[in-house]
Amino acid sequence: MNHSVYIFGDFGSGYTQYPDDFAKTFLSTGTEELKANTQIALHREGNLIYYSYYRKLLGGISPKGYVGFSICFNGVYCTDLGALFDIFEQGVTDLAVSGRLIEFSTDGDLQSKTSSLYLQKDEVDRFSTSLTNIIGRLTATAFKNLPPLNYGAGINQAKYCSVENVGKELPKLIKTINNIIIHKDADYKSAQFIGFAKQLSDLNSINQELSDQNRTLNEQIVSLIKQKKQYKLVSFLATVVFLAIIGIIIFAHNIITLRGKVEDKDSIIFEKNELIESLEKDKSKKESTIVSLQRDLVAKEILINQRDSFWASFSSFTPCPIAITNIEVKNGDGDYGATIFSNSTTYIYSRISIHSLIDKAVDIYVKFYTPYGLSSNSDSPQGYSFKSSTSLKRNLITTLEVSGWGSSTKGHWESGSYRIEYWYKDICLGTKSFIVY
Repeated sequence: MNHSVYIFGDFGSGYTQYPDDFAKTFLSTGTEELKANTQIALHREGNLIYYSYYRKLLGGISPKGYVGFSICFNGVYCTDLGALFDIFEQGVTDLAVSGRLIEFSTDGDLQSKTSSLYLQKDEVDRFSTSLTNIIGRLTATAFKNLPPLNYGAGINQAKYCSVENVGKELPKLIKTINNIIIHKDADYKSAQFIGFAKQLSDLNSINQELSDQNRTLNEQIVSLIKQKKQYKLVSFLATVVFLAIIGIIIFAHNIITLRGKVEDKDSIIFEKNELIESLEKDKSKKESTIVSLQRDLVAKEILINQRDSFWASFSSFTPCPIAITNIEVKNGDGDYGATIFSNSTTYIYSRISIHSLIDKAVDIYVKFYTPYGLSSNSDSPQGYSFKSSTSLKRNLITTLEVSGWGSSTKGHWESGSYRIEYWYKDICLGTKSFIVY
């Protein structure tokens, strides 16, 4: 079951979304437009249906904004809205406990912790992966195939209902309405959320008590300072006299100490001179050792030459004298290893590292698999997508920039799982699987 995850919301500085793409046209909304504290909005785009969860941020002195996440399913829709609400509500608790995007407020609800999702990208990636794994564990009975698109439904037409009365009407609504808003204004806090909120409230009460005690103690300290103010001048003068006496004693002691240190330094200089003489003798011995090691180096170079001759002979009997040690994939003019999104795909390029035991120009044949199987055209070699050529050097690693496969039109490759295989003389040297989102 293919699905993707979006995280979005207004954290106090305007709408922000990750990943940031065309979905913001129907995911973004103002706080005043949310009819309940929590809601799920269903939105259909062709064969895609988005389940978007919105949760108002009600905590703090001046509540503002909301947090949301959306699951996009391809070709199916979820009939178990209760399970989805449970998953999303647990997700809110997860984010609040982590405390990097939102956090518990002292009044027992939620408030924002960041102004932009891109400032906390690692937290967004962690939560997206966690939510994806949880959705993936839903049973197959919770989903049904998406009915044909109703071209008679208005693009902006919306149906508002509560989670209690949507029930069995959902399959019918899916066929006739492109936008369904499901409100839930009660029982939206999970047991774990309530537990954390209570702990925070208890800690806040304790903190308030400690603050009151601290204020009382500070008042007592101020009172004592006023009572002792008249004794400060006397204490100060006594301290000055005492410090002057101590200074004189320390000065006399330092003179005696410095004389002893001078004598110690003279002794150290004498010992260092003796050490220098000893090191010069060691230097002579080490120079003799270096000459001996140089002779050993010449002998080892002879052994290395013999080894290279062996490899040259061995490679002629080896079924596959080359191996791939690293594979990287990128889209168009993007970076290797970066996430590939369907709406920006053109040519898919790859880069491989080849370790060779031979000096030879070779052809590397490539099989490019899409979600529908092997991709080829009229110019493709039999059984392959295309080939790339390169010259190899014995005992060296050669980096080969493999030709791109696709077209110059953006959005050429749809979302799904892909795989590239690299072949030499009917031997598979390596494979790379990747996902287009």
